[in-house]
Amino acid sequence: MIRVALVEDYLPQIQRMEEILNQIQQEEQLNLQIAVFTDGESFSALPAHSFDLALLDIQMDKMDGMEAAAKIREQDEDLIIIFITNLAQYAIQGYAVQAMDFILKPVNPILFKEKLMKAVRRIEKKQKEKRIPMKTDRGQVWLEMNEILYVEIVARHLQIHTETQVLRCNEPLQNIQAILDERFFRCHVAYLVNMDYVRQIRKSTVFVGEDELLISKYRRKEFMEALTKHVGRLL
Repeated sequence: MIRVALVEDYLPQIQRMEEILNQIQQEEQLNLQIAVFTDGESFSALPAHSFDLALLDIQMDKMDGMEAAAKIREQDEDLIIIFITNLAQYAIQGYAVQAMDFILKPVNPILFKEKLMKAVRRIEKKQKEKRIPMKTDRGQVWLEMNEILYVEIVARHLQIHTETQVLRCNEPLQNIQAILDERFFRCHVAYLVNMDYVRQIRKSTVFVGEDELLISKYRRKEFMEALTKHVGRLL
């Protein structure tokens, strides 16, 4: 999931941007969580890291987009910012707040899609490299998500399988599942698999890395749909 803030005070422009975003989301099979803010002040007051991407109008009442971006940058260096403006000269100021890009109004959907997908790829790369804490029998261990092949339930405990080790985890599966991203799918009551590592599918099993795991007959259809969508996103 990618959290997108659309910060714009003109209703017809909000509606147009939502329409374009929804169209791109369908075409590219994205999972965008879009929130609308009608002024920079309310957006910049949010806690750091509340969003992955901000689409910021520059000219707004109360607090304009440039001022809001400067305030956000004081506590959030990771947020990707794309400015939306009527005036090209404002783009130069964007360098001061490390904006990734800008786009002129009226928004060209094709050009906007190129810039949006560039931001999406950057966010997805960062999410894949995100390190998460795991409470294991060896103490707390930090793992990158892309290290995890699958999570297995064994006698009410979790085993975290990577290419180099198996860690016994003391947390409930629900806690682990909540912090893992969409590439992880529970294909069986005992397995939560990283679809990046799926090598082969048989009638009732899936090869994840070098291991052959069961697929529940009740979850097979949903798993195949999720896997097809996931592979499509990587192409």
